[in-house]
Amino acid sequence: MIIIPSGFLVPTKGDGALTIYDLNDEEPYTGYTVTSDSEGEWFYHRAIWLDMDGDGRDDIVTCRAQKPIFGDESGEMLWFKQPAGEEPWKGTWKETILQKGSNSPDTFLIPVELTEGGATVQTIMTAGFFSKSLDIWWRKDEQKQWTSDNVSYNTGQG
Repeated sequence: MIIIPSGFLVPTKGDGALTIYDLNDEEPYTGYTVTSDSEGEWFYHRAIWLDMDGDGRDDIVTCRAQKPIFGDESGEMLWFKQPAGEEPWKGTWKETILQKGSNSPDTFLIPVELTEGGATVQTIMTAGFFSKSLDIWWRKDEQKQWTSDNVSYNTGQG
């Protein structure tokens, strides 16, 4: 499966989505939209597959942003839990917001495995265009809780 993020900053393009496609299907491929429109218009730049809760199924992790013509921008980092079953495009992907607001990651993230004391720690590095921040997220505990720390604010856009 692949994830296609959509939407963009420019007017009339701000209403994006995350759509997954099963490339094992026969052409033409049919997309399944994971996101809902209930939370307003968001645009998405990048999404990754990562098991966020240790259940053995890769979930979708992404950052998204809003920028109205008038008013303040906003960002969110969130993940969508892959539903149980063999055909995830037939289930509901539960949304969990990890961080939101003007200081939230809003455009970019990348998974990175780091080593601490001989143990591998799953981390996610994030960057914010509007928030001008660089953050690192990690998971070390048995409850699979994600923790973050800001590396730098006002790093400049991009």
